[in-house]
Amino acid sequence: MEANLETVGDERPLSVAGATALYWLTQESLANVRRPTAASRADVTLSYEARQIRLNVVDDGQGFDISSVARGHGLENVNRRTEELDGSVTIESVPGEGTSVTVTLPA
Repeated sequence: MEANLETVGDERPLSVAGATALYWLTQESLANVRRPTAASRADVTLSYEARQIRLNVVDDGQGFDISSVARGHGLENVNRRTEELDGSVTIESVPGEGTSVTVTLPA
């Protein structure tokens, strides 16, 4: 699988907890891309915004119907870890059109 990384905005230092969480969340999001979706490419964007940091992972896989998928440990862990840091997760997917996972954390 091909993965591309782009950073947007002025990079700034993160706390150890924040940097560790972003690393883990990126790793878990990419693992979820590889497993069920048959994606050949993933684009990872890390955006430094005024009051938040946004991680977006978009793949070109087959997508899925979010309402019909049982939540696995991977997505549950992403949600739990993000909530522990007062952040939010948005997952968008359409069968045949790929998937987007967006994690937003306070800066």
